[in-house]
Amino acid sequence: MSALLDYDTGPLNWVRGDIDAALQAALGRIQAFSVDADLTNALRLARDDAHQVAGALRMVGLEGAATLAGALESCLADINESRLQANDDMLRALRNAIEGLQRWVKDLADGAAAASWRCSPCTSACVSCRAPSGCSRANCFFRICAHVPRAGQPTMA
Repeated sequence: MSALLDYDTGPLNWVRGDIDAALQAALGRIQAFSVDADLTNALRLARDDAHQVAGALRMVGLEGAATLAGALESCLADINESRLQANDDMLRALRNAIEGLQRWVKDLADGAAAASWRCSPCTSACVSCRAPSGCSRANCFFRICAHVPRAGQPTMA
């Protein structure tokens, strides 16, 4: 049986509201910056939101999804510090990754066994947003799918 079928959604549901709120806030901030590039504080706050999501996902043992959230955080930090250009393609990749992560978390929390497969398109942002060294699109997707703890396993390290 796959790890996704055995995943105990209890801990995720405890923090799901916080994850959803932080992802939605980050998405809104990136959309606001897309309309008005003078709203540079929006990207700093979106980075903080991504950091919160990564931490919450790690707390419930979803290390792979936390890797994607961490890549979003890193990308937003690089844009905020002018190490990476915030062009339309980059901002679209960020929005797509956040929306994909939102769907994945919802589907997993709702018990959808195939939630990981629907997340795969959003992982392209993992590569374009300067993910950890050696993290290809396929590798990032594998990390998201492979690190879902089974029911009865502790979720905290």
